[in-house]
Amino acid sequence: MATLFLTRLRRKLWRERRRLAFVALCMGTAGYLGNMDFDMTIMGLDRALVMGLIYALVFTPSALLMALLIPGWRFSGEVVSVAFLIFGIAGAYDPAYNLSALLQGKTIWMALLSFVAVSHLYSSTLLDGITIASPRTRRRGWSRLPAQVLWDGVVGTPPHKVRLANAENTVSLDYLEPGQPHRRWVERFDRITLLEEHQFVQAIDAPHFIRFRWQNVTAEEGVGFATGEKQVRITDLGRYRRIDMACAPSRLPLRVWVQTWLDDGMGRMLDRDLNTLERRAAVPAPPPPPQTAQPA
Repeated sequence: MATLFLTRLRRKLWRERRRLAFVALCMGTAGYLGNMDFDMTIMGLDRALVMGLIYALVFTPSALLMALLIPGWRFSGEVVSVAFLIFGIAGAYDPAYNLSALLQGKTIWMALLSFVAVSHLYSSTLLDGITIASPRTRRRGWSRLPAQVLWDGVVGTPPHKVRLANAENTVSLDYLEPGQPHRRWVERFDRITLLEEHQFVQAIDAPHFIRFRWQNVTAEEGVGFATGEKQVRITDLGRYRRIDMACAPSRLPLRVWVQTWLDDGMGRMLDRDLNTLERRAAVPAPPPPPQTAQPA
């Protein structure tokens, strides 16, 4: 169990790499811009530079702790850092709004307004009309499980849906047409909503490679993740198997693309499946029922 814990922790830390770099950059820039008006030095260094480093070194570990201890609040890391960056830019133009004034409580209202505005834009669908042609997103994971177990758990093989990592949320996994590689995947989302995805297989080499186009028939046309292409490759590396996943939705709202990229969302989904499969494999199988003696 200790090995599983360390493996999960390592995966979580890796998935936070982009968010932490973004938070460090925004907070460092905010601290620098918000203190540019002060003509003084600290230990021989420019105050603005020192404050930028302090902001980055304080807020970046805080964002990491938030992501690890309260995963549902991890998005607040980029929201807070962008709000501070806006405030830092304002302070660079008008000393009345610099970060020192914030610490003195003179302009706390502007900081709160910036935070609320950024949080609303980042979490609502207000700007989802701005879409982009989503670039191909590549994710990678490692596991010691056999390739067939990973294939059944991540890719799925009709009609063995019980082998899927998310089997409890999968309603059905079957073929649309007998004898044709057209699959239907119906999944329960939020325990209520059903998502029906049709997969049109273009290339397959089980249990190592698959490429398919998907269409979410329950989503409106043009909505993010409604259509696209995906491929999964499982490579045997001796003690480990490497899982390479590439996903290319047709179009995505810019807000969703930014969130997914910073959060490494596709990688988290892969990690979730791997964690489930490894936990399942760690549970010892129940002993077979005793054989009753047959009469001679």
